[in-house]
Amino acid sequence: MSCCSALNVWRRGCLVLDGRQIHPKDQLNLLRTRPENRVDVHAFVQGVGHNAQSTGRCVLADDPALGASAWLLPRDEQVRATESVQKLVFIKSLLGPTGFHNYRSILAFMSPLAKKLVTGDSWYLSIIGVHPAAQGKGLGRALLEPTLCEARDRRVSCYLETFTPGNMGFYRRLGFEAVASYDEPTTRSAYVLMRRDA
Repeated sequence: MSCCSALNVWRRGCLVLDGRQIHPKDQLNLLRTRPENRVDVHAFVQGVGHNAQSTGRCVLADDPALGASAWLLPRDEQVRATESVQKLVFIKSLLGPTGFHNYRSILAFMSPLAKKLVTGDSWYLSIIGVHPAAQGKGLGRALLEPTLCEARDRRVSCYLETFTPGNMGFYRRLGFEAVASYDEPTTRSAYVLMRRDA
């Protein structure tokens, strides 16, 4: 495993990695089995996530094409504001007006709901992706355990949002519990907020 930094971006309600759209319901399966749909996570991360290395956590599989996890951690207001401006400029240039509007709409819906259920010092699992061929072999757990252990040692809570009900058992085995379910209007998809208390 190696460390990196990463960023989620949306186009028409879909996650975009290296120009490829991934619907929220398929986020855990980010990396596709067909070669033309494989995502070079490492190249994407290097291109867009330069700030998160110092303020977040990201773990890549030994072969970055097989999986990655990215976490957002609390940071002081000045750093957060600077990163936010840089992120929005990048996302707007990448997604165009419609995608940028959708991205902002999704955040405007989800962020206030999360703030009601998690503490300000919580760590957010922004994304995890495991290639289907590598699933069921412990890679997902290996991508999350370093950061979960660090959070436990620092006595901070973690949370995530999942659009995939089938993944909830995996997250429960890692100590997360479902605390709320919502219907996100832009994607017209249900999602669950899960939390792992300190």
